[in-house]
Amino acid sequence: LESIELNRNLLQVCEGAFMNCEDLNSIKIYQNTKVNFTETFDFDKIDKITFIKDNKEINKENVR
Repeated sequence: LESIELNRNLLQVCEGAFMNCEDLNSIKIYQNTKVNFTETFDFDKIDKITFIKDNKEINKENVR
């Protein structure tokens, strides 16, 4: 798993859900989804997070 786009209807991502995804480096997430990023993703490996709001993408590059 290198990248993921979470479903727009997803309400919450539980802590640790993606912590052991060693190759995950790109995430797309809708802004209405509740997530504790530091407890869910390994930010040493994430290069890009895209937040989606009202069908518009807001990129956060080099988030480390």
